[in-house]
Amino acid sequence: MIRHLALLTFIVAFATGCTTPRPVDSANHLTAALERLGVTRGDSVKTIQSFRINGWQAIDERHLVLTAGVHDHYLLTLAQPCRELRMAFGITFDTATPSLSRMDSVVVNAFHGPLERCSILDIIRLDHIESPE
Repeated sequence: MIRHLALLTFIVAFATGCTTPRPVDSANHLTAALERLGVTRGDSVKTIQSFRINGWQAIDERHLVLTAGVHDHYLLTLAQPCRELRMAFGITFDTATPSLSRMDSVVVNAFHGPLERCSILDIIRLDHIESPE
């Protein structure tokens, strides 16, 4: 009986180890995602005029790219993981001014569950990658 229990414990531990995802190098993952979008990190900014924001794309649970106007893109880094961000069908902003800043929050509206509020840690202007000609 004890041998069967030990064997079962080993099998469960082995199977769990096989299904556990490998840790992702988040810096490389983020850089690769930005390159796919044709942008690279620029300077940190204090605010974005929120009325100019007309698009967004989630990178992962802590990063999203905002489009402002026609050519401006910004990377938002969130203070904590926003679990529903990648499955959200809409976002809004919790801000007291017409500008989005580091003191504000992204409010995620997913298909299920309550709204998720995620504080903004940093805002970085994204520069377009120049294509060699």
